[in-house]
Amino acid sequence: RDSMRRVAAALCAIAVALKLAAPVLRPRLTLVLGRFFRDVARAKARRRRFGNRYALAAMVAGVETPYDVSEPETDETVTRAELEGADGFDGAPAWLAIRGRVYDVSAGAARFYGPGGPYHHFVGTDASRAFALNCKTDACVTDDLGGLSRGELRE
Repeated sequence: RDSMRRVAAALCAIAVALKLAAPVLRPRLTLVLGRFFRDVARAKARRRRFGNRYALAAMVAGVETPYDVSEPETDETVTRAELEGADGFDGAPAWLAIRGRVYDVSAGAARFYGPGGPYHHFVGTDASRAFALNCKTDACVTDDLGGLSRGELRE
């Protein structure tokens, strides 16, 4: 209960800071806060998955050791045809790929990735560019990462 009150107070303080910030600073402040809360969410996920209690400190300090995703967790290989078939229609699973790594997003199909959901156009494809650019248009849904900056590739 106390932690919820602290979070609510912090969110109120952030809202006031955004409201009072000069119009020139507002976009930069929004970007910084967005990245901070993204890191908080990533730290929570790493704590659940890997037991890393101090992941947020490393992320904020900029000394985070990236996880090696070059080796697959399993020996299974998914072909492009199998990925395209996992589009969430007619009881099929909902899969999407980012940088060649396939994710099963079936658990979020009802609200997000299923037919008619806001992110359904990512399902059944490698949407690397869309995720790197935070772009939701169909033109961005491709595995081509050419021309992106280091910062965009880190996203």
